[in-house]
Amino acid sequence: MRRAAKSTLLSLSLLAGGPVVAAEDLSVGLSNNFAEIDYRRDFRVGGLENSQLNAGLLMTENNTLVGRLGLAGNVFDRNSPLSLDVGARLYFVNLTNPDDDIAGVALGARLRYSLAPFHLSTGAYFAPEVVTSGGGTSILDFDVVRLEVDLNKRLSAFAGVRRFKVARDVGGDRKLVDNRVYVGARFDF
Repeated sequence: MRRAAKSTLLSLSLLAGGPVVAAEDLSVGLSNNFAEIDYRRDFRVGGLENSQLNAGLLMTENNTLVGRLGLAGNVFDRNSPLSLDVGARLYFVNLTNPDDDIAGVALGARLRYSLAPFHLSTGAYFAPEVVTSGGGTSILDFDVVRLEVDLNKRLSAFAGVRRFKVARDVGGDRKLVDNRVYVGARFDF
């Protein structure tokens, strides 16, 4: 897995003309029925000065796995208390039934307001039917609200509400992967 992530990052950097990497963080979130790990790093390329590359894996109690890889850029000044990250993510959803595996490209944004040591954010990514595998399938990843507090320079704690849904128009089948309150920690390095 680590080897695949490195080769993906190398491929992206070669395509983009070579990144300058500045900061990294790792988040771990838990709820009653899911665990998620998320890795982000600054990715400065060409005209994209405030960009981040991120990868994550969400696992649920009913053996659903959701992997994602994304690139987003902050449209505001890096020193502003308000940030708006706009970008795209690739989702790979492995549902409990092997015939229901889904891949999709989602567009979305995350809005965050920071007043140290507190940070409040919300965000959503959506992949409509036209850019997902499996006819009539869409993906919604909606971080309804997240409150984060810095415990020190390298460690933050957070809590929030998240909704992740895979919807199929064929037969009216809708799969709610997660709709829970969650807690977690973020480590900067």
